[in-house]
Amino acid sequence: MKTVDNSTYSLMDALMARLFDPQKRDSAILDLLSSLSKDPPEEGMTPEDIWRVPGLSLIIIGLIAQSYRSMERVGDAAECLPQLQSLLDLLVILSSSKAVAESFMDSSLVVALFPYFHLPHTPLSVQGSVLLICANIAQLERGPSYLIEAEILPLILPLLAGKSSEGVYECCCVLLHSLVSAVADNPSEFSKILPPDKLTALTKLLIEVATRIRSEDGKDWLVPRSSVRPLMLTIAALKGLTKMRHSPDVLDRLRRLSGSIRDLDVDISNALKIILSSE
Repeated sequence: MKTVDNSTYSLMDALMARLFDPQKRDSAILDLLSSLSKDPPEEGMTPEDIWRVPGLSLIIIGLIAQSYRSMERVGDAAECLPQLQSLLDLLVILSSSKAVAESFMDSSLVVALFPYFHLPHTPLSVQGSVLLICANIAQLERGPSYLIEAEILPLILPLLAGKSSEGVYECCCVLLHSLVSAVADNPSEFSKILPPDKLTALTKLLIEVATRIRSEDGKDWLVPRSSVRPLMLTIAALKGLTKMRHSPDVLDRLRRLSGSIRDLDVDISNALKIILSSE
């Protein structure tokens, strides 16, 4: 059985005292990040150890709730960003632990992060961190269905269709692929969390997104190239579950897209065949 010496407990007690002090909280979070980033981790300072500290989850939830109001005004969002970004960086590391990620789901902490997708002045870096946390959740056996049932899709899809940074766009594509590929192998279960009408609507939307990843002349990328593979594999997985047919205009654009990207790799080429199938 693992034991932790008294000096570690004293360190954690001192750290928690600083976290409860608003004047010292920022530096305490940075110290936590520093400790968690060490390889190997310090004794008693693994993600699981940190998350078990009494009162920590309440502090985190309280800080998240406080930040909502700040995200409604430009000036407040900018002022709040350094502390919030450090907090989210901490959650990204903590959620890399399967045990902690499970706790995030059980406590609905991950759902508490969803407002950052629609609060008006949330920085893209914040949304990117939330996507990374969700990506860690999606690695769990019940993570994909949990996130889909929690209605994450309507929150992240606008990031593909609207203004977004390259990092956020890529995170969206990778997360979508994780969500869909994990549940698409079981169509009957998939239909329970994503009914046929929503499945068709999602597939059509992603196909529309895909037709806009290259310039009209097919010479320039309009999205990060690293995002193309997960996007195409996601669409292929969804298309395999539907009987939808493309309109002539969409079909023409897909064929032109296929001609410009099919040689990227074998998986993309095969995905394009599925997307264009039955036509």
